[in-house]
Amino acid sequence: MGPRHWYLKGEGKTCMPKGKQHFDDLIAYWRAMPKEGGLVPPKTAFSPMKVYKVLPSLFFSERLEKYNIRLRLMGEALEIASRSSLPGRNAFDTISRVNWDRVEAYYDALTTQPCGGHMARSMSLENGLVYDVESIVMPLNDSQGKPRFFIGLADLQHNRDKSVLAQQGDYDTDSCFDLGYFDLGYGVPKAQEDQLVKQVNKNG
Repeated sequence: MGPRHWYLKGEGKTCMPKGKQHFDDLIAYWRAMPKEGGLVPPKTAFSPMKVYKVLPSLFFSERLEKYNIRLRLMGEALEIASRSSLPGRNAFDTISRVNWDRVEAYYDALTTQPCGGHMARSMSLENGLVYDVESIVMPLNDSQGKPRFFIGLADLQHNRDKSVLAQQGDYDTDSCFDLGYFDLGYGVPKAQEDQLVKQVNKNG
């Protein structure tokens, strides 16, 4: 029996991304990577050619310090969809400050207890357009064995209706911002699992 997949979304609603074969493919690749005696594979074990089918939607990032996660690699499909060049930028630049602490805690959880992360949100870029973004992310160790790097996939779609509303000042991108975790074989953050179990029991 494979590891459980826990996912917490919004106010305790449970779901997992459906119909995301490329997400499943990257998760399977991560789990097959050599761990070198630890729980998290090293960045040096990552080979783009082994996941060439998902490269257009792949991103690679590095956590430098608090509120600073640099995008080191961004797939061509993501750059085309966003109509902008994101590599080299701080991922927090695309997040409203009101959500910075939530996202910082999210990355703390991903590295403290190795697990995968899932994010679904709206994002506004400098071009004035609003995009619906769904992504997964998983940690990779640096040369010192610290989970400082992240590999992930993102689906990014321009939302015309939200863009029009945003340009009129009638849409708040913070109204759509969900974070969750999924099990890579070592569980998920305890607080998240407890909240999910309570919700499942309540609904059952």
